[in-house]
Amino acid sequence: MSVIAELKRRNVVRVAALYGLAAWLILQVADVLVPALGLPGWVMRFVALLLILGFPLVLIFSWVYELTPQGLKKQLDVDRDQSATHETGRKINHLIGALAVLAIVVVAIERFVPRAVPVPAATVGAPGAPPAEKPGQAAVKSIAVLPFTNLTGDPAQEIVADGLAEEVANQLAAIPELRVTGRRSSFSFKDRNEDLRVIAQELDVANLLEGTLRADGTRLRVTVQLIDGKDGTRRWSSRPYEHEQSGILAAQDEIAQDVARALSVTLDVGALNRAQGGTMNLEAARRYWEWRELKLSDSGGLELARQQVQLMREAVRLDPQFLVAWDGLAVSLRTLAYYVGDKEPQQAEQLRADAKQAWARVADLAPDSWIALRKRSDDLLRAEKWAEAEAVARQILASGPFTLERSQPLNFVIFAMGRIDETIELQAEVIAIEPRVMAASRDQQWNLYVAGRFEEFEAEYQRSQTLDGSHSDPNFLALMRALARQDADPRVLRELFQHAWSEDETPPQWWHDFGAAIPDRKAMRAVLGKAFEAGEDINFTLADALGDGDLALRVLRNDITRYRGQTYTWWWPWMLVHSGARADPRFKELMREAGLADYWRQSGKWADFCGPLGEDDFECH
Repeated sequence: MSVIAELKRRNVVRVAALYGLAAWLILQVADVLVPALGLPGWVMRFVALLLILGFPLVLIFSWVYELTPQGLKKQLDVDRDQSATHETGRKINHLIGALAVLAIVVVAIERFVPRAVPVPAATVGAPGAPPAEKPGQAAVKSIAVLPFTNLTGDPAQEIVADGLAEEVANQLAAIPELRVTGRRSSFSFKDRNEDLRVIAQELDVANLLEGTLRADGTRLRVTVQLIDGKDGTRRWSSRPYEHEQSGILAAQDEIAQDVARALSVTLDVGALNRAQGGTMNLEAARRYWEWRELKLSDSGGLELARQQVQLMREAVRLDPQFLVAWDGLAVSLRTLAYYVGDKEPQQAEQLRADAKQAWARVADLAPDSWIALRKRSDDLLRAEKWAEAEAVARQILASGPFTLERSQPLNFVIFAMGRIDETIELQAEVIAIEPRVMAASRDQQWNLYVAGRFEEFEAEYQRSQTLDGSHSDPNFLALMRALARQDADPRVLRELFQHAWSEDETPPQWWHDFGAAIPDRKAMRAVLGKAFEAGEDINFTLADALGDGDLALRVLRNDITRYRGQTYTWWWPWMLVHSGARADPRFKELMREAGLADYWRQSGKWADFCGPLGEDDFECH
């Protein structure tokens, strides 16, 4: 008798089918009970692992043993003429049939009936509608969209799962009464085995949205669940959103609308995706999502910049109306021009020209979009047209949801104007929606440092140590703060110095000489002065931290002359914190050259560190 025939005779094949159906149903029950009982996420994975490990054991057991009227006996001890395997097989067939019917019912419920966790009667809306919000619950209109889990078995679909989650978050962020955690913070928990309640607490949200992406031939299917962040229970489960792969982006509108109903808020998606500068072309979106991953990786370099340009060129070729891709192409081209730099000046000039053409395309496609307004605000800031730059930056915030990207233009403008306390308040709002983003924390640390709010700076610096990303800038700020103290511990200074230079760049010789001079303040100032006289690019903030206001101002004047017309040029003067250089007449002269003194007097919006002195003069400190 063949092995296959013997497997069938001993009911091993039937047992395998029965076990598979039973295991699948157990997983469906666990999927409901685990969040409902507030159990951590690893419980579900543990159940799945037990079922996987149990499969070969059950097959071996069914091969070795036979169920007889007298009980379990080894197959070898049962006379084949008296074997009851045929009768046992008939009973197993009945069980398989019953479980198959039950499985069909479960699949039908999953596909056609959205599930909701019961809520108090006073909070239930119309029949069949998703559950309404619980009255009186604090901050209930807040949500974080977690990265969707890719269950297609195809690693290439990982970027699609992530991209869909990000697009759903973008849609939900358009709802004024809903606070949506930013993508960078929500995605910081990807592939981390964290309790959902812990995630909600760290992101300070009342709700979490998690989802899965599955494949069925050429079709993709998305399902999502709304989780109560307080206890980890499921508030609502969606119907499956199933589309051909090329049309899967339509699911983002459907998901956003259904989630909005579950939260009892209104979302009119309509042409929202296109109005936000998006695309309905999956391949174009895939390139953009890949570009976003690279952009958010907190890495740099020539090859990475080339890769980003290539991705954005492909995206706009696939969808010439893809607004944010044109913007991404312009940004990437300008970044690549920076890396090409002096080595290939003609290529760098051509890249900058291509970037201008890409931004012109943005203006042609949607002249009133926030993306076009962001470029306009930046151009006005570079041109030192302060009132106009601020007006456009505020228009950006008023035109759509509050996000890190939309807030940046106003942050850039008011920081350059010296209104640092206002910048701190605005950045605090950014951190509220992006608590896990190093860039947001880094900018706030600069704000607090410049404002002289050093206790708050220290607290934010310590918080940033728990965040992913480059820590070189925060460490550099901490180094300057330590250098400003006459009694700084030399060991602390050396430790901070070791981690204060960007890992993406090779430090110059003067930096090594500066480190070797620690803790001798006079010797450190001498290193900076010698390097500056030799034409080296040094950090004027180091001279300021060491109390050398004259050197700091001379370096600053040189830097402004070289880099005037950049977004960041007029941020620099406010970074003179410790040396008293802001009270120097040379500082006032810089403010006059920038047109800031005239702006302050005309608008009445004076910098935090400057004020009028009579009718025609002013003073700074």
